[in-house]
Amino acid sequence: MSKTLLYRLFRIGRVNRPERDRLASEGIACLLEGIPLTIAWRDFRQAGRRVNSHQQNTTGAVAFTRERLRVYACSKPVLDVGLTDPTADRVTVTCPKPNTLAIRLQAQDFQPDASGQITYWLLTTEAAGLADLWQQRGTAVADR
Repeated sequence: MSKTLLYRLFRIGRVNRPERDRLASEGIACLLEGIPLTIAWRDFRQAGRRVNSHQQNTTGAVAFTRERLRVYACSKPVLDVGLTDPTADRVTVTCPKPNTLAIRLQAQDFQPDASGQITYWLLTTEAAGLADLWQQRGTAVADR
């Protein structure tokens, strides 16, 4: 799957150097930049904001290290889940289609004043591999 046009023209969706160095220090298993990302909110509520159903398409990146899973929208982190964090067990990572990675979570697990469901859809040929890495996260942490 090719990079988005915004990435090819302006490098939007690229992880900046300090963040890349931080990820490298954690041991990068997979880093994909400039990939299509859709963020979907369902029944989302947070301090004066209510969204019944909304989707936003953007360019993003995903990083999987020995310690965490991070998703970036336009180079800004929107999701950071530690593999040993108790909330990691409540995050669902699936590969519903061959080139689609779906990361689904409950907003209240990451933001105490929020509720509802957030889903990150990433289009990449590495979707199945990333889903496998997520499923094997317990054994990978135990092997360290």
